[in-house]
Amino acid sequence: MRKLLLTTFCTVGSLLFAQELNKPALDSLFTYMNKEKIGAGSVSIFKDGKEIYVNSYGNRDYENNLPNNAQTKFRIGSISKTFTATLIMKLIEDGKLTLNTKLAKFYPNIANSDKITIQNLLQHSSGIQNITATPSYLEWYLKDISKPEMLEKIKALSSDFEPNTKEAYSNTNYILLTFILEDASKTKYEDLLQKYIINPLKLTNTKIGGKISDTNNEAKSYEYLNNKYILQPETSMTIPLGAGFLVSTPTDLNTFMNALLNGKILKPTTVSQMKTIKETHGFGLFNDKINNEIGIGHNGAIDAFMSYAFCFEATKFCYAVTQNSNETHLPVIKNNLFNATHNLKINYPKKVISAEIDAKTLAKYTNTYSSNDIPIGLKFFVENNTLMAQGDGQQPFPLTANNQTNFTFAPAKIEITFSEDGKTMQMIQNKRTFNFVKKD
Repeated sequence: MRKLLLTTFCTVGSLLFAQELNKPALDSLFTYMNKEKIGAGSVSIFKDGKEIYVNSYGNRDYENNLPNNAQTKFRIGSISKTFTATLIMKLIEDGKLTLNTKLAKFYPNIANSDKITIQNLLQHSSGIQNITATPSYLEWYLKDISKPEMLEKIKALSSDFEPNTKEAYSNTNYILLTFILEDASKTKYEDLLQKYIINPLKLTNTKIGGKISDTNNEAKSYEYLNNKYILQPETSMTIPLGAGFLVSTPTDLNTFMNALLNGKILKPTTVSQMKTIKETHGFGLFNDKINNEIGIGHNGAIDAFMSYAFCFEATKFCYAVTQNSNETHLPVIKNNLFNATHNLKINYPKKVISAEIDAKTLAKYTNTYSSNDIPIGLKFFVENNTLMAQGDGQQPFPLTANNQTNFTFAPAKIEITFSEDGKTMQMIQNKRTFNFVKKD
């Protein structure tokens, strides 16, 4: 569901004292983005636990020309996992669970449940297949699903590896943790969230999401295709649950992340456990790197929403971004927030202008291609006048047309060039080149 397009940049310099916010530079950036109608979202910066900057850009609703503002609520996708992990650790502090509690205590019919622990679920080392990556997921992700129905789907999943032998990101882990939270506490997730996080921190714009409401200042999500903002379908929030069903704002996200990491929700020893990275994941937390500085937090993506909430330098600075359009690559925004507090240059994105490709030309590329250089097939097809690519067993993604034969997909750093007759194709990813030929 993560769909992004290529953004190119020009760079302007700014001088400021180290670790002092360059507010004029950020104001200029977002004024420019609003003027040029580039992307949509909101941002927040905290320093030493206090908000020092907040701004918004683009629209929450393009059909009715309603702009984003500091109180606009966005679906935050997988940042919900940090909230869920926090609630699980709260139950562990209260003696209602342990990290070694087996999944079999609650759901014995799930494969390997007698080997999978709460810690395995938290740290993505359960081996349970990621339900949102299954081929059938796109057939039912818009429909409301009951708990029994979801459990039946999870029971049907295979195991990708033996529990506790490695890590692999899986939304299924946190869907199960949502059920376990409610079973172990005999309390609804919503009530636990209110009791332990929302009320103590006075979060005013964080809640379990539902159908997006125009009248409640909630953002819709848009895929930027063919120079237009295309409204995206809404994933039913009965599906991701604690893996991705919360809505929030950058201000609330920074408030939460700063409080969590500073031991204001859980005991410092518990927080230390959550922050401990085994391979790539802690408990609802992982690391990010900007300009050689290591931060900790989580990001998220659902529909065309993207989100980011990380703290750096032992929480001296926390940065949060929520976006509801994939036009602008999110790292551009979060890097600019960091740059504005570290005497670094601000990068200005340019408006994405896709080349117009006629249907006859696109039809030449609507094939499946194979390669001797990489064990994966690539299928190309047209959707909404846009060339889409899909790897074997993966979800499709849109390509930005640069000219009649050259296309790009920025988030994965993919560049694809077709021969004019469409019989061969070359893909470059992370500076590696792979040659493909059209299947007969």
